This record gives sequence, structure tokens and C-alpha cells, in this order.
Amino acid sequence: MLLGFVLSAALYAVWHPPLLWGLLLLLPAMADGVIQLKTPYESCNRRRLWTGFLGGYGSMLLLIGSFALAYRLGMRAGFALRDVLGRPT
Repeated sequence: MLLGFVLSAALYAVWHPPLLWGLLLLLPAMADGVIQLKTPYESCNRRRLWTGFLGGYGSMLLLIGSFALAYRLGMRAGFALRDVLGRPT
């Protein structure tokens, strides 16, 4: 997961997919965990590596995306409030 975190954070400024992709990238890790919980199946290290990488990338994508969205909404609300109250001199 750490590799997914780092790669997602490093690439976000250059390219970032839509936030829905973040949710989709979490699905393999969630499915693997539920299957291991409900059945006697145990995943191999290679599968854990890939599901962890995808899950880390997806979760960091959602985290950074939510920060960016909160920033944009806050800036928009601040500018609207400034326009309503008038600019300070």
C-alpha cells in the first residue's frame, strides 16, 4: 500500500483520474479481504502486492481528491462571501 500511496501523491499534480477510479481501485483489495474472511482461501504474496498497490493508489487518490475539492469549494465560498460583504479597503 505504501508504494501506491507514494506513487499516487507523486503523480497527482501531473495526472489524476476521476475520483470514481479511486473507489474502483479499492474493490480488488476489499474483495480479496472478504474472500479470505469468509472462506478458507489465503491469497499469495503476489496477489497481496497487487491488491495493496491498487488499494493504496485508490485510497490516496480519494484522499488527495477530497482535499482538492474541499479547497476549491472553500475558495469559491470565500470569494462569494467577499463579494456579498464588499471588499475591505
